[in-house]
Amino acid sequence: MANTMAEARDAIYGLLTPAWNAASASAPLFYDNKDGQAPAVPTTWGRLSIRWAGGSRAALGPNGTWRRTGFVFAQIFVPHGSKTASADAIGEALTQALESPGAVGNIWFRDAGPQDIGSDGAYHQVNVTAQFQFDRII
Repeated sequence: MANTMAEARDAIYGLLTPAWNAASASAPLFYDNKDGQAPAVPTTWGRLSIRWAGGSRAALGPNGTWRRTGFVFAQIFVPHGSKTASADAIGEALTQALESPGAVGNIWFRDAGPQDIGSDGAYHQVNVTAQFQFDRII
């Protein structure tokens, strides 16, 4: 059960990392503000990021409940010219990981889905995004 930003981040990464590893044959996966740059040799790789979007009071009372919201972004990169099948498969696996339970602990996901970003000449990129929320009980 997430009650802090760090606990929510760990739970979300804990949900998505196994799905990434299963779908990508354990290609490198970097975490926002934690790991380094893209591989030097074009290969499949990805990055998970969480962006906090604010909070609001969810219940009244002396201590109260606060609702935290945010977005999870999974960026999938495959070498340009290698077709999109592997990016599509990874994107589908990550989307299903968010949709299938719909939640992990007290963190609820909505509007999960892939977005084809396109190619920059080196990599073709697909993003999977979802909104999430959880209630922090004080």
